[in-house]
Amino acid sequence: MSKNRSSDSIKIPIEFEGDPDDGDQQDSPKKDKQKEEESKVSASESEVIPDEQEEAIVDVGPADDPVDNDKDTKADPVVEKPEVSAADQQIATLRSEKQALFEQLVRRQAEFDNFRKRMERDKLETFDRARSETLKQLLPIVDNFERALKHTPVRDDEGNDGVLRTGVELIYKQFTDLLQRLGLEQIKAVGQPFDPHLHEAVATTPTDECTENTVLEELQRGYLYNGKLVRPATVRVAAKK
Repeated sequence: MSKNRSSDSIKIPIEFEGDPDDGDQQDSPKKDKQKEEESKVSASESEVIPDEQEEAIVDVGPADDPVDNDKDTKADPVVEKPEVSAADQQIATLRSEKQALFEQLVRRQAEFDNFRKRMERDKLETFDRARSETLKQLLPIVDNFERALKHTPVRDDEGNDGVLRTGVELIYKQFTDLLQRLGLEQIKAVGQPFDPHLHEAVATTPTDECTENTVLEELQRGYLYNGKLVRPATVRVAAKK
């Protein structure tokens, strides 16, 4: 019975008749043996537990290094953006509006200057055209004065000096001086080469006295106003004989 109990490690309570003290004395070796076996089993279990713990640690892998929060905080400092107050935002908005209004003012000023210059130029051109047309309407009067002076005798029938001619000459001179002050000027024609921009040929005369296309006679005066043609001179031109 003792061998079976030791090998199977099964505890079976056995009751013995007789003195209880004798039973205790007889059972003491058995109890000691059972304690030794239990201590061996517990020792074997304690040896196995560390191995299991080691395997568990190996399976999980090495633990990470402890994170130093203070070090990370120092390495990557968090930059706090300054808070923009409502007053700063309003100032920035007003500055942008001021710049936009200033640029608009500069453009408007440039446009106004260009408009003013254009209006002044148009005004001068209109004034010149109006004056040129007015002077052109006065040219027939000048022509009549010249015809009158051309056919007025120096002396009258009574032998007196030509008082009428003198008066006409004075009026003619006064009138032509006024036209010159207004910008009207005569076109030189006689003896000048024929210029189709200034002269209008109505007749030609074959001659050897002068070169071809030379103005021989002025039939009607031509005039310019500020360098612009008002009326071309009507002329007779020399032709090759």
